Amino acid sequence: MRHALGQSNAHVVHLHSHARGEDTLYCQRICLRCGTGVDDEHHLLFDCASTAACRRDYPGVLPQVQTVRELVKCADHLLLVKFVHACAERLTQ
Repeated sequence: MRHALGQSNAHVVHLHSHARGEDTLYCQRICLRCGTGVDDEHHLLFDCASTAACRRDYPGVLPQVQTVRELVKCADHLLLVKFVHACAERLTQ
């Protein structure tokens, strides 16, 4: 059901494309760093190939979480901040 709702035009969020300067459907906003997946926070932190080294460098951050919402509840906030900062630095490279 969740997949079906995500495919429905009634539930698609329109966002401004950072790459082309035009309106692009959220589901079509492909990651410019790796070319796969929707370019959002979840993709950057959990799936993007450009941040794979960050996930390896901070193995204690992601093992028990599946969502960004769960991630922000991480018990070790200093480790979480370091991990997110390392991922964000990949955006500028």
